[in-house]
Amino acid sequence: MTFVGPTLVVPWAILCLCFWFHPTRGTLQSSNRFIGRLPPIAQSALRWYASIFLIIFVLVGGVIAPLVLLAQS
Repeated sequence: MTFVGPTLVVPWAILCLCFWFHPTRGTLQSSNRFIGRLPPIAQSALRWYASIFLIIFVLVGGVIAPLVLLAQS
């Protein structure tokens, strides 16, 4: 059970990374219809928030949770 979390979290984070930050077709790029209408500072803030979220998501789901589960068993 300890390794189920990382085997789900890490691929999901990589998939989100690819969809959100792809240079030409990413959903958080200026070429997106919704994101492109926002002011540049809002676009940067949204990308920053998404990158911080992915870092925390991977750390908690891929590193911290398995360590906690290993310590309990």
